[in-house]
Amino acid sequence: MPAPALPVPAFWGAVLPVPVPAHVAGGAALHKATHPTASPSTVKSALQSAGTTNYSSAGDPDGIQEKLLNVATF
Repeated sequence: MPAPALPVPAFWGAVLPVPVPAHVAGGAALHKATHPTASPSTVKSALQSAGTTNYSSAGDPDGIQEKLLNVATF
């Protein structure tokens, strides 16, 4: 039985009032939905490689451009 289709927001990289582990868990769940046989190490690798710094950091208070998780590739 295939994994149920999960809605993917039309945006990514938005600053939301949710702790980082929740964002990572959501990204992992999205990846597992489309890759149900992926091992934990494969999911970790997918999450790490989906990080991007291709966004505007204008207004970032600490001035450090951390990677944002782009789940569009999942």
